[in-house]
Amino acid sequence: MTAVTSQFSKKGNRLIFLAIIILSAFLITCYYFLISGYSGSLFAATGACLLVLAAFMLLIHRELYFKMISMQIDEREIELRRYSGYFFKHKFFWNEVDGYEIKTEESESYDISEVIKLKANGKTIAIVSEFYYENYNELKSTIIMLLKGKRK
Repeated sequence: MTAVTSQFSKKGNRLIFLAIIILSAFLITCYYFLISGYSGSLFAATGACLLVLAAFMLLIHRELYFKMISMQIDEREIELRRYSGYFFKHKFFWNEVDGYEIKTEESESYDISEVIKLKANGKTIAIVSEFYYENYNELKSTIIMLLKGKRK
């Protein structure tokens, strides 16, 4: 068996670019308020920056940490790279993975997509979503083949 590498879909890439644009626009707005010279604006702008950045990070953390991951799957192990493949590299051997679960999820835009949740030590280690991956069917068939009898 050859190694299978995940490929992000256009929808998934758009989500990353949108997150970067929103964060950049917010930071530019906060910077404008800081240099505008209004009295008390430094305290208000800093507080607003911290609150919005914290909310933004909480909202997108789950998507980027669990779902928007780059994967390389081979017969021996699965390698996960979090945050669109840029940070936090983890390797799991297939005997460490407890099993998988296939579900359908509905997004905020009412699109229905199939997801596979990989679990190890009772925790979800990765969520493979039809929304994020162009080669979802190839990833799904490889995972099912390598985890025969471990479906939960």
